[in-house]
Amino acid sequence: EIFVTMWLWHPVPDQGRKGPNLTLKQTIEKHMAGGALFAKGTFILRCARASESWECNKVMGGGNLYNGITINRDKTVLFVVDAIANLIRKFKIMENGDLFLIKDIKTPHTIDNIEYEPETGDIIGGSNPLKWKAFLKILVTPNVILPGGLVRFSAKESYAVVDDLVHDGEGYSYFSTGFEWGEYIVVGSPASKGIGLCKRRT
Repeated sequence: EIFVTMWLWHPVPDQGRKGPNLTLKQTIEKHMAGGALFAKGTFILRCARASESWECNKVMGGGNLYNGITINRDKTVLFVVDAIANLIRKFKIMENGDLFLIKDIKTPHTIDNIEYEPETGDIIGGSNPLKWKAFLKILVTPNVILPGGLVRFSAKESYAVVDDLVHDGEGYSYFSTGFEWGEYIVVGSPASKGIGLCKRRT
């Protein structure tokens, strides 16, 4: 089984087949036109293979914009970002595949994608402090400079923020995901080419 997020409101393609081939800009414009972008209409889906096809069912709704998703090492706990609400939602995965909400983790900025760090149990997320600029960059002005960075939520401290690293966006803009590599931060972006490599300031 796999869990996926439906980060914008739209019909689920039948049996997991490929949906309309739209760019990110076209997809967001389509949903803004329908007034659905900030509605509580996004889902978490559980997909399981049934013989030769996949079946996907909604297991959690009520998200403003469910997006980043990760799972713990033993696949019993799911973490999901609700980007508009500035939350990471922590769910227990029940034996039947349903989700039970354990905790809402407040985020200091809009978080995009998240990673579970097996060694510590921490959650690491790519951040966008200026949410409105992210939409501006996608929809209007691709060359707008968008600061961002990496946020670490400590499992030992009930997922309190222990690191909030921010880059000014010059040279590499719109941070989506990342991880720590020694004294460096490696980041990815849907709006910048390649990966970004930043040296951590101590």
